[in-house]
Amino acid sequence: MIASRILYSFLTLGVISAAATPAAITVEKCQSTADIKTVLNTLKSSTDAILPQITNLGNVTDENVTPLINDLTAALNTASSSLASLETYSDLQGRVDTNSGGSQQDVANAVAPIYRNIVVSLNNLKTQNPEFASLFTKFGTDAALNNLLLGLGTLLAGVVELIAVL
Repeated sequence: MIASRILYSFLTLGVISAAATPAAITVEKCQSTADIKTVLNTLKSSTDAILPQITNLGNVTDENVTPLINDLTAALNTASSSLASLETYSDLQGRVDTNSGGSQQDVANAVAPIYRNIVVSLNNLKTQNPEFASLFTKFGTDAALNNLLLGLGTLLAGVVELIAVL
């Protein structure tokens, strides 16, 4: 009889202890388009410093173009990494709050001139100096540009199509 009371007490205490444990509340950080535009503004600052140097190279040599292509690729990779770090804050990749900080169109308007300037500068360099086209593959410039667009597409579904229209 006493054993059943002791057993009953332990069982009751176990149920109460389990029921009283609060569940952990998780708060997801929802990224806004302002976070994406901050990354793009940083990229724009970098490319605005690098691209005119590429465009204005008089006598293009391996020694003067290689560091510029390397810097451009590094800037693109940094932007891609920053966008990837924005993805890790949310379990819902591709979900960015467009109610604050701007719309998808705002992001497309911010990235389109950056993309266009990069493509124009690199195409001009390839056209005028085709012997340096292999540097883009060597340093992964094309892949870095694609990764940037993929990162944007992951965060904001449909933004790449908007960029294509611009």
